[in-house]
Amino acid sequence: MSLSKLQALGNQCLWAVDPAFTVDWTQRPPGAFGYTWDGKGHLQVSEHHDHLAIHDVAHVMICSPKRLKVPEFGLGPDPTGRWTYAASRTVTSKFAQEEESRACDLHWALVAYTETADRVIKVQNYLGMDPPKMKTLKAMEKYEALPADFLPTILKNWNLV
Repeated sequence: MSLSKLQALGNQCLWAVDPAFTVDWTQRPPGAFGYTWDGKGHLQVSEHHDHLAIHDVAHVMICSPKRLKVPEFGLGPDPTGRWTYAASRTVTSKFAQEEESRACDLHWALVAYTETADRVIKVQNYLGMDPPKMKTLKAMEKYEALPADFLPTILKNWNLV
């Protein structure tokens, strides 16, 4: 299977967190195979389009090492209600919502770095969000997994400079 540019970036980001992590990009729904994140280092992509599937990679990047050992990062059931797995919540509802928001911002940025404007707009519509604010984008520089030109490329391509 040939990886898209977004899938390759997703792999790079996952392996920067832990080189032993694995990802299945075949886009099978988690209901048939368990969780999207199993808490053991395997990510099962659950969306049919890379520009949506990268959301789970964003979760891996921002999650604490302790919660990487918990299915679905300890955030509880799927907030969209599309998947019926019964993941346990190990954090407060407020924390889960805040982390979901951070994952959405990073998701947007990963797509904005690798994809065309129409795909980025689809992601914004799918997530029901506006582009992240400049302060939020600059805070992403702490993620060592991201390419050196990550932030400058997004700022330039989206006329944010």
